[in-house]
Amino acid sequence: MTPNLVVATCLYLATKIEESPHHIKSVVSEMKSALKHSGGFCFEAQDIAEFEYYLLEDLNFNTILFHPYRSLLKFTKSLQLEEKITEEAWAITNDTYNSDLLLNFAPHLIALASLKIAIVVNKKHESITVKKWFQNINVDWSQ
Repeated sequence: MTPNLVVATCLYLATKIEESPHHIKSVVSEMKSALKHSGGFCFEAQDIAEFEYYLLEDLNFNTILFHPYRSLLKFTKSLQLEEKITEEAWAITNDTYNSDLLLNFAPHLIALASLKIAIVVNKKHESITVKKWFQNINVDWSQ
């Protein structure tokens, strides 16, 4: 097993999990193209298909993935915030996908942090309703 095979299989499996599947031959082609200058990619579709089983087994066949968007929408509805703040919080949440935050924190915490940032940036944190809502869920504004 080489890291390149693991990467290719993870990418292939991830597209299936996120319901945007790509043909296995496309994954092989892209990997060969991406790695042509660093030793190449010497695996074929059948190798990825076989290793997919071992990867799923290592994951205990648990491919449920939670995103912060559902929590974010619940929080913004509960707070009855204007659409501009919801959109900004959504954009901040999108930006978290460029980091390892999603691997280190629960989705609802990322949603809360994104929402808090959007509220502060839009200077809506002075609202008594917003302060009370966050106090009720034990979020400290000083952090």
